[in-house]
Amino acid sequence: MKTLKEMTRHFQLFYRGGMLVLPVILLFNIVSFSVCFAEKGKVYIIGGDDNFPPYEYLSVNDEIKTYRGFNVDIMRAIALQTGIEIEFRPMTWADALQALDNGEIDAIEGMKYDSERADKYEFSDEYITSAQVVFVPSGMYISELDELRGHKVAVQNGDIAYQKLKSHSSFTIVAVPNQEAAFKLLLAGEVTAVIGNKLTGQYILQRNNQVDSVKMIGPDIDPHNYGVAVKKGNYELNQIINQGIREIKRNGTYDRIYKKWFGEIVDHPPSYYKDRLTLVMILAVVLFLGLIAAGHISFALRNEVAKRTREIAGINKTLVEKNEYIKRENIYKEKILNSGYSGIITLNPKGNIQFINDYAVEYMGLGHVIGVHYSTTPVVEFFPAEDIQSFFQEKDNIVRGEKNIKGYSIKYTVCLLVQEEFVEGIVISFQDITLENNMQRQLVRKDKMEALGILVAGIAHEIRTPLTSIKMFTELLPVKYDNPSFRQQISRFVPQEVDRINGMVNSLLEYAKPRKPRPEMFCLKQLIENILILFTGHIEKYGISITHTIDEAVMIFADKQQFQQILINILLNAIEAMEEQDRKSIDISGTSNAATVTMLIEDNGPGMSEEIVNKIFDPFFTTKAQGTGLGLAISYKLVRENNGRIWSDSEPGIGTKLYIEFPSSPIGSETDV
Repeated sequence: MKTLKEMTRHFQLFYRGGMLVLPVILLFNIVSFSVCFAEKGKVYIIGGDDNFPPYEYLSVNDEIKTYRGFNVDIMRAIALQTGIEIEFRPMTWADALQALDNGEIDAIEGMKYDSERADKYEFSDEYITSAQVVFVPSGMYISELDELRGHKVAVQNGDIAYQKLKSHSSFTIVAVPNQEAAFKLLLAGEVTAVIGNKLTGQYILQRNNQVDSVKMIGPDIDPHNYGVAVKKGNYELNQIINQGIREIKRNGTYDRIYKKWFGEIVDHPPSYYKDRLTLVMILAVVLFLGLIAAGHISFALRNEVAKRTREIAGINKTLVEKNEYIKRENIYKEKILNSGYSGIITLNPKGNIQFINDYAVEYMGLGHVIGVHYSTTPVVEFFPAEDIQSFFQEKDNIVRGEKNIKGYSIKYTVCLLVQEEFVEGIVISFQDITLENNMQRQLVRKDKMEALGILVAGIAHEIRTPLTSIKMFTELLPVKYDNPSFRQQISRFVPQEVDRINGMVNSLLEYAKPRKPRPEMFCLKQLIENILILFTGHIEKYGISITHTIDEAVMIFADKQQFQQILINILLNAIEAMEEQDRKSIDISGTSNAATVTMLIEDNGPGMSEEIVNKIFDPFFTTKAQGTGLGLAISYKLVRENNGRIWSDSEPGIGTKLYIEFPSSPIGSETDV
């Protein structure tokens, strides 16, 4: 009979042998790591003990057998994680071993590792530690395995304990199909002890309410790795199972299954505590280094705080100086505002008066009104309340206007007071323009009288010439009526002079009151080409070269007929100005943008002085012997009527440039010209 120490040494030899085999198994695992997926459609047969709770057992409920247990749930989780299909075949442990050896099944879902088994099977990664223990009746005074010499000991057939103890003569080994059968023999007095799995024994005793009848003695026997076993050489399935075990441990599925069957993990293998001790030591070193770093940082922070404190003190000093500067600036600005000839009033967003300068106080006859709502002060008598209220309703950004009050005229502006995109209130500024308006009215009256004098003089001059001719023919009529040549001359010249007077009167009427424009969109290039056709005779007669460079896409918004008249007047004026030139040329070009089209008419005529350029659009102003001085004046008025602009640039001896600007769209025509 061998002692307990000898048996323990025997188990240690098995353990060391197993440790020699582990590197070999790991090497094969690494070589076969590339095999990650099982054959598609293959169903793996997984064998297991039919009565080894809580690892695996058949549960009967209403005559329905269900295969349950920790190992069963682990295999199902592995299959779900890796995508393989499995089929369970519960049987006795000895039959399961035989079936795996014969290739009838692909794996056994739970087997304790040892070196002898490693010669026959491939083991997966460990997913639990399995240990054996000795069970004896509660009333028996046996405290260790060595005291069982000569006694009958029940052991599950095929179990690792049976495998290791069957060759020892210290015990009489009674082989049973499962651990539950062993406990029946123990409680019947047919065996002295049971050697079996610790967790399985506890589970069976609790399920059968036999905890008080049986006790465990001695330390755990040969705690060792526990995993899935496949037949030697089946690396592919082994790697799939290892992959599944790692994944369910990573995602927490393993912990949930363990807690379901064994509760919270209380006992841990030595490696667990070793790892935790290593972690604690690392944390201690990190904490020590952290304390050193914290001390260094604290020292640096104290220096930085001192530095920042000095900087803040400097900033505070600067702020005090800036506040004093701002105060002086405000006083200076207030003096400027009070010294002007304009009234200024500011209101906060609630409509209360914030500031009012001396001019406004004196002009409006105000008392102390700072902080008072504007509607209760004379402010509303000077400025329309709707203009001020529109700002508080966020309808306007700026309003300008004029108002007559108490015999005086004021011009005012109301605008938002914005600071960094926030509305701080509104500003009202005004000026007394009574004297200015009176002076303007006097100047306008003077200008009108001067213009009327020029107009009357021009009309008188223009009408006097044809009337003189008519008078001369009329005076000679009694004397030369019988003269056929005279009658022929009077018949030709008198109607001609009358037509001349009539044409001038029509031009005056057109200038004084042209018809209202009817603007439309039209192509500028096409209109110019049509007008140039009308000038074919003039071009050939005077030998003029007229060119134009205007794109077909340039569109203009104006009265087409009036624009044609404007261009004809300008071209006639340019042609007549170049009569004495050897080489005569007129270039027409145009540019456009989103709002306007600008056309340039450039000739190489004699040019004009600045004094003449300033008068060319005045009625009856002309430098030609036979001109009326109304062509460009009418053109100017028609351009303005069509929301356009016209101006000239000329130098004597170089030529003249005349610019015409018109809207390029109905939107552009709304601009104030």
